Amino acid sequence: MCGQLGCSAHQRDYSYRGTTAARGYGADHRRLKILCHIRDEWRCVDCGWEPEIVRDFREAGLEAPSTEAVLRMLKIAFAKGERHLHADHQVPIEQSEELRRDLDNYKTRCNVCHASKTAREDGGFGHSVVVSKSRNPRDSSAQSASVSPFQSVV
Repeated sequence: MCGQLGCSAHQRDYSYRGTTAARGYGADHRRLKILCHIRDEWRCVDCGWEPEIVRDFREAGLEAPSTEAVLRMLKIAFAKGERHLHADHQVPIEQSEELRRDLDNYKTRCNVCHASKTAREDGGFGHSVVVSKSRNPRDSSAQSASVSPFQSVV
């Protein structure tokens, strides 16, 4: 990797997933995401991480920064690959479509805690992989096992 933010030569192709709107993450979701973050005081419910701007205002005894300012900082952090916040569906959409737009089903998690939770629950953002226990691809008697992409296969 060249290390340059947004380098088109090194971006992954996620076009197979469709747009966020096509996957149900349109304006309603964006509104609920913001309400979730505000309710949770812009803090990860698992580890307590909060954006620097929120922490600075809190430590200075000031009222919370504007929603627009926090969202702008989170967008920059996301673009740089730094820690940021997600509005996580506590009960996954696949298990309960009717909870998709229920604010009580949303929890604020930092991207690190969200990835850990997702990996524990379903092998990593719903994409467990099947690998052969045998290192020989021609071994037809090899048994397969489903593992998370975060697990090492020995």
